[in-house]
Amino acid sequence: YNRILHFRQVSRQDAERAFDALPPKAPPSPYPSARLLDAPSPPLGDHMVHRVLALARERNLPVQFHTGIHAGNGNYLTNSNPTHLINLCLDYPDVRFDLFHSGYPWVTELGAMAKTLRNVTIDLTWMHIISPATAQRALLEYLDTVPLAKIFGFGGDYRYVENSYGHLVIALDNVARTLAARIESGDYSEQQALAAGRQILHQNPVAFFSPEKLARP
Repeated sequence: YNRILHFRQVSRQDAERAFDALPPKAPPSPYPSARLLDAPSPPLGDHMVHRVLALARERNLPVQFHTGIHAGNGNYLTNSNPTHLINLCLDYPDVRFDLFHSGYPWVTELGAMAKTLRNVTIDLTWMHIISPATAQRALLEYLDTVPLAKIFGFGGDYRYVENSYGHLVIALDNVARTLAARIESGDYSEQQALAAGRQILHQNPVAFFSPEKLARP
């Protein structure tokens, strides 16, 4: 939330120097942190992200990134453009990236990333309550451009189950309206639309996070 999503390759030595330069018992940086806007990416943070991705690769674990709009006001929105993550997606081709919030407002850019980078998946978490209209437009676009297996149609993004349920109701309506539009245009049969809904709302997340469940009889 308070730095750009571009993470450079930084040597361990440079990261150690950055760590050693931290003042002892320093208070946390204010949020939002205006002084970070023009500063280079913090070398310690850059190094640690690459280290986490290396561990994820070793353990075959997926990695999730917040992209796009922030909760609250007053941050540098452009820092969270999902295209800043392209270098990581290319440097770690065996790591599966789950990118949140459709990258809103960069929904088209994230669609292009998912189309051209085999390890990128689009997650519509939070998207349906950020803007139902944009969620429908983005999903309609993704159905044209992105392999269906790379779309997660819903994520609650709440700590309280009641709010997640309310979000799900909105998401189901958005998905239904979008798939109905595909039927009306003649692009999908009713059976194809139902299958697509099941896939993006259930089968894709299960295959991504718990593939062993699909193997059960």
